[in-house]
Order: sequence, then C-alpha cells, then structure tokens
Amino acid sequence: MMRCDACKFWQQPDGDEWEPVRQSFGRCARTPHVEDMTQWADKDGLYQRVMNDEHSDRTAAAADASGYAAWLLTKAEHFCPMFYAAAAHPQPNDAPSKDEAQQ
Repeated sequence: MMRCDACKFWQQPDGDEWEPVRQSFGRCARTPHVEDMTQWADKDGLYQRVMNDEHSDRTAAAADASGYAAWLLTKAEHFCPMFYAAAAHPQPNDAPSKDEAQQ
C-alpha cells in the first residue's frame, strides 16, 4: 500500500506551530514551496518565475499567502489517494447545473 507514512520523503514536522497536528500530519520533502522550486528570469523580455531544472520532476508544490491562505498546487498527472471523480461526486459547495436542478 502506498501511504505517506511508508515513504522516505515524509517527515515529522518541527516547531510549536505544528502542535495541533503533530500527531497525525507530516511534511512531504518532495513537495517544496513554489518559491524554492522557481527562480526569476528574463523570458522574452519579461521578468517572470521559471521552474528550476532540479525540480522539473515534481508534480506538486506548496504555496502560501502569509498565513491567511495556502494551496497545494499540482500538475494534471499528480497522483492523489484522496481522489474522487468530479462528475461522480459533486462537492457540497458545487452549484447544480440548470439541467441537474430540474431533475
């Protein structure tokens, strides 16, 4: 079975800020912060972030906005064991389409 707790890249978190989730959550060392896996570069006259070569094999990155929002960014090919097909399992906040609402 492929579980995070059996993976060599899964690590127990450090620091007091992790105390509420320390017993059940870990950190994936293969999922770096987006700023650590990119660099600023001049691309066709525009200064923008580009992926570092050393991280080109990653399918996920973490992004945050100073403590009030955070995201797990993924490529389309990223595997997630919590997957549910969107069409088969609508989320509670998904508004039904007009056709679905009439059924």
